[in-house]
Amino acid sequence: MDIGYVGEVVECDTSIVDLAVAGEVVPVVSPVAREIGSRATLNVNADIAACALAKKLKATKLIFLSDVLGVMRDPKDNSTLIPSLNPDAIDQLKKEGIISGGMIPKVDSAVDSLRGGVGKVHMIDGRIPHSVILECFTDTGIGTEIVL
Repeated sequence: MDIGYVGEVVECDTSIVDLAVAGEVVPVVSPVAREIGSRATLNVNADIAACALAKKLKATKLIFLSDVLGVMRDPKDNSTLIPSLNPDAIDQLKKEGIISGGMIPKVDSAVDSLRGGVGKVHMIDGRIPHSVILECFTDTGIGTEIVL
């Protein structure tokens, strides 16, 4: 199936992000890229783009906000949330079919970013008030953390 102009991240220019951070401005980054050579505009998977940027910035944390609590054994049952995962556990859950569909690029990108120097990845539900604070500054968190 032809899904249009889709690309992969091979390099990140962080100069504008660095300027925004230095100016105490929170940057909002769209996952759009330019093709090397033709300079054609390409869409990039947002999870993959975020991980590439986090690796380049040597981020301590990468947080995915979505409309799910995190990685769950049963996506229909919030009580099955898995609070912490590592690459071996992720591989096993993928083999079992527990991690599937759209969650695969998220966890694969998370592991790639960890191996690229990011300290920890969090997957949390952005619809929950104060979700970032609850995940990062409480003992138990509210989502799934992924660590090496």
